[in-house]
Amino acid sequence: MTTATDVASYINSRPNLLMDNRKLQKLVYFSHAWALGWTGRPLVASTFEAWPDGPVNRALWVCQRHTFVPAYEGQLSDEQVEIVDAVLAYYITMSSAELVEISHEGVWGAARGDLPTKSPSQNELDNEMLRDHYVRLAVAGKGPRWVPAVKQANATGVVDTARVISARWKDGLDLLATK
Repeated sequence: MTTATDVASYINSRPNLLMDNRKLQKLVYFSHAWALGWTGRPLVASTFEAWPDGPVNRALWVCQRHTFVPAYEGQLSDEQVEIVDAVLAYYITMSSAELVEISHEGVWGAARGDLPTKSPSQNELDNEMLRDHYVRLAVAGKGPRWVPAVKQANATGVVDTARVISARWKDGLDLLATK
């Protein structure tokens, strides 16, 4: 599965985007959160922790702190690239401070519980809670817009494709059926 560092590598590969580590962390977080909301599936394999300045992926933080984010080498699928691009189009003009403030909405606060704002925390943000929160935002028309690319299907692969898509969307459709 894709790592947070893979997503950060892709974001860093986009032309004319300069940002600090905090902003990169938030863009990776929002990409992950919106992927959960739009597809029902996580974008990255590892979790995000509820740090004082918002959600942080520890593995990416270690990479940023002790080495560097490697060059992008095509690790993301076409769908993942579309999702990250949609998130970037919406959030890229915001400052690190604005992204931190926005990331404090919803699930981050639940993960921190009663901790004081500046207290350290390794509490993980729950992917199911993230999915539910970002599904609600998407249904309400808030946040970025993502329209999956439509690809030309050949007649012999339509049934197989339908099975794959049904399996992929099962969790999201089951969630919507209960709401």
